[in-house]
Amino acid sequence: MAVIISRHAEHRVRGRLGVPKRAVLGYAERAYAKGLAPYECGSLIRKLINTKIATYGDKFTYKIYNGFVWCFDGKILVTVLLLKNKHKRRRKPYARNKLIQDTNG
Repeated sequence: MAVIISRHAEHRVRGRLGVPKRAVLGYAERAYAKGLAPYECGSLIRKLINTKIATYGDKFTYKIYNGFVWCFDGKILVTVLLLKNKHKRRRKPYARNKLIQDTNG
């Protein structure tokens, strides 16, 4: 998959997730592959991402994975942001569309 991790992102992942240095790449690759896009999430998370887009522009790709917002610039992991508790309540599951698909069969 070849995700590249910036030095800043490595420090953020290690500090916020509490993982060793050698595990950072695995977490980043899983977040890029399995993370949800903002349009797949509930309205609170979409509002959070929209404020980030308004502040920094739309050059980053945001993925929501494991209670964190992962910011990618192409295949480069730039930083990791925490989801606040009010956003984490929508954890089961994050994606509304997937929930609707699962209940419809």
